[in-house]
Amino acid sequence: MAICELCGRETSSLTKINAAGSIVKACDNCKSMGKVLDVEKNINQKHSFYKRKKETTEYEVMHNASSIVNSNIAKKQLTIQQLARQLNIKESSLNKILSGKVSFDLGTARKLETFFEVKLTQEVEESNFNIEDVMSDDKEEDNNLGSMLMKKLKEKK
Repeated sequence: MAICELCGRETSSLTKINAAGSIVKACDNCKSMGKVLDVEKNINQKHSFYKRKKETTEYEVMHNASSIVNSNIAKKQLTIQQLARQLNIKESSLNKILSGKVSFDLGTARKLETFFEVKLTQEVEESNFNIEDVMSDDKEEDNNLGSMLMKKLKEKK
């Protein structure tokens, strides 16, 4: 015997219903208090759902993004105030970004890319830097971070 989640009666059969936004199991007397859910339909919906893979590619803003945006502002003859209103960005933040005082965040760069139809971001290249490759055992003074990076940079040239 099963118990109705609405009235608490013991009954032989329960029906799933949607009562006030909650899915509950109700007896035949209480099932009129909500919308009866189709059991087969819910099963099919669960099986038709699939997960999309998350994008694992990381992006960064290009180093010359502010100059690209400044030239496009000049081409379209916009003021920074007009651009800030259209993109829903604070005017002071946009001023700081375009003057180079503050670096772009990815969200703002994406908005500007869409608005001006230009490319301001690029994929981050993976680095296969291994610290053991540059460490030397013979001199203790060569094992600081600065000297290891300098060795790695010299090897790349």
